Amino acid sequence: MASRVAERKPPVIAVTDDWRLLQAQNVYRLLLLALLISLQQAGTLDLLFEDNRPQLFYGVCIVYALAALCILIPALYRRPALNAQALANFALDTGAIVLLVFASGGVAGGLGILAIPPVIAASLLLSTRLAMAVAAMATLAMFGEEVLGHYPNLYSTSNFTGTGVLGITFFITAGVANAVARRARASEALALRVGSEFEDLARLNETVIDTMQTGVLVVDAGDTVRALNHAAARMLHCGPD
Repeated sequence: MASRVAERKPPVIAVTDDWRLLQAQNVYRLLLLALLISLQQAGTLDLLFEDNRPQLFYGVCIVYALAALCILIPALYRRPALNAQALANFALDTGAIVLLVFASGGVAGGLGILAIPPVIAASLLLSTRLAMAVAAMATLAMFGEEVLGHYPNLYSTSNFTGTGVLGITFFITAGVANAVARRARASEALALRVGSEFEDLARLNETVIDTMQTGVLVVDAGDTVRALNHAAARMLHCGPD
């Protein structure tokens, strides 16, 4: 192989997109909680929701915030595996949001849309089957909240219609997000394969040049010798004979 005079810089190990997404989800969760707690303290919830339970709402926000801080640690150390952390994050978000929806008067209050980002985040990180399972669990959780919130008066079709529309939204967003993630991973795998093949061709080219009897010397625009084969080294007396 041709000897290199100018040393290559070592590659920089980048943080994977999946772990960055998980960390971004943690940041989003903390910002959302800061907003909700601020609204609670300002007394805005009474203006936004007709039927609300302020003490329950505030208590859920505090516990949710503490759990959000604790779940930051595994994401920073990347242990356990990504799939397990994605499911744990989804379970935490969905459970807390369902309680917040219950405390704010149900799906009709509008907080049910807060469950969409966790579904999207989980769908981006998990397989297609798990993404659909995540959407189904979020839908069942919302229906369970509506049943619990309106028990024993379960005859209001408007409440369940809105919950059904929200469930359909979960499935649509989960499917689209998972398809986008799969396409991105396929493109990344293709880029890595092409890059590997390019490196193989480059090594083959260097081997061919190095075995030539004709001296070959490569110099860049800054007059730095980038490569030379054995024949050129012998001619210039800068290598073994």
